[in-house]
Amino acid sequence: MNHLPPIATRGTLAENTEDSAFFASGTTYYSLKAYPGFESTYMDPSRHNYHVLKKLLRQDDLTRNPYLRWSRQDLAIALAARRIAIPDPDNNIRKVYRHALEIADTERRFPFMKLPKDVRMVVYDYALTYETVQTSRPPLLSVCHQIREEGSPTFFRISEFNIRWERSSGQESRQPKIRRDTLQWLEMIGPSQVENLRHPLLQNKARAQPYRVDLSCGDTSTWSVAVRGHDHSLPSCPRKEFQTRGAILADMREFGAECLLPYLTSLRMTELIKSMEEAIQRTQKGMDLFADQCGHGKSVKPSIKGIEMVARAFAAMRERRGFD
Repeated sequence: MNHLPPIATRGTLAENTEDSAFFASGTTYYSLKAYPGFESTYMDPSRHNYHVLKKLLRQDDLTRNPYLRWSRQDLAIALAARRIAIPDPDNNIRKVYRHALEIADTERRFPFMKLPKDVRMVVYDYALTYETVQTSRPPLLSVCHQIREEGSPTFFRISEFNIRWERSSGQESRQPKIRRDTLQWLEMIGPSQVENLRHPLLQNKARAQPYRVDLSCGDTSTWSVAVRGHDHSLPSCPRKEFQTRGAILADMREFGAECLLPYLTSLRMTELIKSMEEAIQRTQKGMDLFADQCGHGKSVKPSIKGIEMVARAFAAMRERRGFD
């Protein structure tokens, strides 16, 4: 933005406009245009522009330095809590206290890596627990190589990840397979981290209710389905509530036994219970193959091939046919 001499006209400015800069205040957007051929920066010195610019600069200051909002008492308490010597103020007490905290912040260091490793592992358990499904590494694991090496196994072990599948496009075989984007992610994290996966969420469609699987448990009746809540794949949505298939089956049997009109509902309920039992049996075959390939219990070490076996078992359950 360059200086506009008094003789500049709207036509002159329109012909010489080179670039525009846009900025926002709240939901209101403003634009400033650059004019080549003039010597210095210039902004229309109206009262409105002055207040807008002052407000923007103040908001930027508050964002960069939260101490600007603190009272003198809050600043003094913070200095005492951090054992920072309270300086003798001249005139502006808040400014002096604030400056002391700012200097202390720039010199602040936390020797995290000097903590015992078992303590650091406890910190990872708490710091890397998320209520939403994410496929990207959290910021903590980007701090340094050692933290990434130590924390990544915990992150992949305690977190849940969507594993989506699809049908092969070949004419001869329509076997279920891991979807391409999911496969690329598994290949990206590498075999060493795939071995740490324990809690995949199986889905075949974006809006389908996911099934939560514990790969360390071979009993497929413990597979749980989301029974309420919003789309689990969206970070903005609250966490779903899950119920195991075994618990759902028990509820169905209890409902059938207590129904006031058993003759009208028993046949339908019997069909539902039988369908659920057969689905559990079909998925159990797939999990048995997974256990043979990747182990079970605390010694389980999943692989991409093993996870694909679990996805095929899930597909067999959904489509009411045997595992082949």
